[in-house]
Amino acid sequence: MKTVAQLCYGRLIAANPALPATLYFENVDGALPTGDHLIVNLMQVPGGVQTIGKTAQRKAILHVVAAIPRGNGQIKAIDLGQLVLNLFPKNLKLQANPLISIDVAGVFGTGYNDGNWYKLPVKITINYIET
Repeated sequence: MKTVAQLCYGRLIAANPALPATLYFENVDGALPTGDHLIVNLMQVPGGVQTIGKTAQRKAILHVVAAIPRGNGQIKAIDLGQLVLNLFPKNLKLQANPLISIDVAGVFGTGYNDGNWYKLPVKITINYIET
């Protein structure tokens, strides 16, 4: 059985040739990025359990930050974030155990400068049921 993180990360990894950026996953040490990259985290929502019949539906947030070297333009970060949103559209269902569904369209957060980087967060709410 794959975890929710494996299913979500796997979707990003499978699309990586189409993503013009390097992927960095949570809690992974390595060389510091030098170009466009995505920082990917999956966060469980505390208390995010809703019982439907006898089935517990849980929530998680897929949080992806598009990071572009400062001075290369905010539009580039928006384009990269949009590619991520396109991978996880509203009404997406991943038929697996756990069953993953995305019932609400993902959204952009507020972009900000962080040292030599312009960063634009993208938030995707994920519902999942472990059977």
